[in-house]
Amino acid sequence: MKRAETLAVVSGFFAVLIFPGLAPAQSGQGLGVVSTISGQATISRISLSQPIPLQFKDSVFDRDRIATAENSTVKVLMGGKALVTVRELSVLTITEEMNRSTVDLQSGKIALGVLHQKMRPGESIEVRTHNAVAAVRGTVIVVEVVQASAQVGGGPTGLTTNVHVLHGAADVTPTNIPGAAPIRVGQLQTYSQIGNVLGQIRPLTPAGMSQLMSNLRSSPQFGRGSGGGATDQIVSHEQSKASSFASTTGSGAVGALPGANGALSNTNQQAPITPPVKPLNNPPPPPPKPNPALRPPRL
Repeated sequence: MKRAETLAVVSGFFAVLIFPGLAPAQSGQGLGVVSTISGQATISRISLSQPIPLQFKDSVFDRDRIATAENSTVKVLMGGKALVTVRELSVLTITEEMNRSTVDLQSGKIALGVLHQKMRPGESIEVRTHNAVAAVRGTVIVVEVVQASAQVGGGPTGLTTNVHVLHGAADVTPTNIPGAAPIRVGQLQTYSQIGNVLGQIRPLTPAGMSQLMSNLRSSPQFGRGSGGGATDQIVSHEQSKASSFASTTGSGAVGALPGANGALSNTNQQAPITPPVKPLNNPPPPPPKPNPALRPPRL
């Protein structure tokens, strides 16, 4: 996986979080606002008797439940400090209490980008699944809940939580293992936990990164008649500025992503300089001296 491709996804999150003009204004007292919707999704709310279709610019309130259909994507901007991307066939609930926002993922896959500079002291954002909690600050992660492969002997299968860290770090705590301590998952690492079995950390391989990123690239939505090509140019320009910001933000910045061999990629090679060769300027040969014997006699 090339460094530029990883930077493109991280910058996409930072572009929306750093530059609020790229997202619709948040109205009401909701926890967030729908900044992108592609395909079909529904939202369930305590005050509603049944789920209703989710629309662009809709507010998302405490304990709202979002469900996406097949080939659908939803992005929710949470207070200008976090961006949640919900992939197809996913179900989640967003809650907030005591300076803590929680994205409860029941099924499917989400990506979460959090901008540390916009979080208040003591504030936290976490992703909770059936068996783990991932706490993040200034991080870009992908969390998915998948059905585990069939076990040997035909035993029942369990659900697996995968936490992939694209930028920064995340502290993952197993919730169904008594006394389990938080596990620090670093940049370009994956933690997987099947059921109540303590998982392991492994490197995020180029093939795994490519699969994760294949459906995470999208631009903020502006609705019909909101600028057309001019809007696309603004998004491109702001994402370019966000790329520069991301490459210089603190330790573990995206600009220090490892290269293909695991070492920092910072090469500046230059071909050897050969001094110019001056042409040889040979002086012309002197004219031949006259031979006195050949002079004509005097009369």
